[in-house]
Amino acid sequence: MAGSEGMDNVVARVTVLDAPDGPSWLKGGELILTSTFLFNNDPDRLCSFCEQLIHIKACGFGLKMGRYLTKVPQSLIDLCDRNNFPLIIIPYSFVWTDLISIFYEMSYNLEREGKYSTLKSKLVGQIRVSANQGLEWIGEKVHLFFDTPMLFLDQRWTPLACCGSQAEQQELKQTTLELLREMPDLWSKKLISGRYYQCCRCILEKFGAHYVVFSSDSPNIIGELKDILIDARIIRDDERLMLGSEDDMIGQALPLLMVGEQISPGLLENLEQCIKQTGGYYCMLNIEACATQKIVDELKDIIRSCRFDTKVFAVYHLEKLRAVVLLRFHKLKQHCDAAIQLRQIMHGAGEYLLDEETHESIFVSNVYDAYKKLGQCWQEARLAEQYGRHMWPLRRLCYFEEVFPYYLMMNSDISPTYLDGLEKLRQEAGNTSFDCLQTLEAYLRYGTFKQAAQELFIHENTLRYRIKKIGDLLYADFDDIATRQNYVIRMNMWKLKQGLTGTGDTAPDGKMPEL
Repeated sequence: MAGSEGMDNVVARVTVLDAPDGPSWLKGGELILTSTFLFNNDPDRLCSFCEQLIHIKACGFGLKMGRYLTKVPQSLIDLCDRNNFPLIIIPYSFVWTDLISIFYEMSYNLEREGKYSTLKSKLVGQIRVSANQGLEWIGEKVHLFFDTPMLFLDQRWTPLACCGSQAEQQELKQTTLELLREMPDLWSKKLISGRYYQCCRCILEKFGAHYVVFSSDSPNIIGELKDILIDARIIRDDERLMLGSEDDMIGQALPLLMVGEQISPGLLENLEQCIKQTGGYYCMLNIEACATQKIVDELKDIIRSCRFDTKVFAVYHLEKLRAVVLLRFHKLKQHCDAAIQLRQIMHGAGEYLLDEETHESIFVSNVYDAYKKLGQCWQEARLAEQYGRHMWPLRRLCYFEEVFPYYLMMNSDISPTYLDGLEKLRQEAGNTSFDCLQTLEAYLRYGTFKQAAQELFIHENTLRYRIKKIGDLLYADFDDIATRQNYVIRMNMWKLKQGLTGTGDTAPDGKMPEL
């Protein structure tokens, strides 16, 4: 939020302070975390506390917002900016011990093995697991890790993928083009306008990428990144490590589903053995318009706040703005427990989509206890999207179990007259002063005249008159609950049929896509 000039401060310790005399217990160099309990809507007290932290040379101040403090005072932002003192907002659902344990784990490893060794090994492992996940996935991982843009090129030096911010991508492409004109071959640590540029052979030849170019303002990072790419190639070539764990195997299976390829029987068999040993369940999410990792990070925060023994796996298809996510539930004895946990997680995800006004939509499969159904799980998530977007276009969260009855009906021999009533309403468009289909749909969706009338911007009595007129046209009594339920199903079938075929007629083969 403020004090960005102090982001190079060295973190000696991480501690939580919620006591008014807490600063007197510090030695300096601490990253201070607080729930803001002491400063409930008291900006002056918060600024005074921060001044003490600056005086004893703490390295930063982390606020957990939402419960006691809902807005960061401008006076605090100005104070931190003047003193180059980093002010950081911590998500409300983030667990203190998770943040502290990350710091001490990193500190121990960095002291024991050197500044980058452990972090490098983790990134190398991610690159190895990503053997089937594509150029964009690896580029984004490296960029998030080192804040280093990357450009992948084929054998003819044609750009294939570029990762980083738009400004970084544009600068990297332009500089690479200029360097290729001067030296059409590999180059090492070329310094241009304060930034170093490096070109080396790529580890992803299977995707057509033979070269990779990356840049940084630090020569050390350039060297470390080159070592990582070399290490990753060595590890990836060791086939014995490819199926080392259940997580590794899932990392290989998800990209295959995204591109429509079959998972090998050997891989499925190994996954099946893992789930039998550990126990548990899983389900698949298909996230539409997912351009970043933010929605997946939010899912992880929701799961962490619920304290479920659940793990999230994700793979991205950035060109189509789509993500496939696998939720794996462990240590559960009953299927219904996994289904209830899934509902709780997705309830939190639905609230996030509503509050943040994001563009993502999430489509959820059923819960299973066998990886052999992984392909069916993916098909269910896709069908939830295919059907749900036609029947409920405004909904951001849709379960396959909700569309399953309509899937069965669309694949059965329904009487041709089943939707004739709605076809008659469509034909009446020119004979009435209002849209009969739109009016009936609003009434069926809310089930009350008051809410439906508000959506249609008409008086409640006007809506009552129109529904009675529609009932007369169809010889249907909409005061009867059974009739309303019947027409809810018919209306959804009507919208689904219109959306899937585009004409209202049946598909050429009379059937919808099969599981």
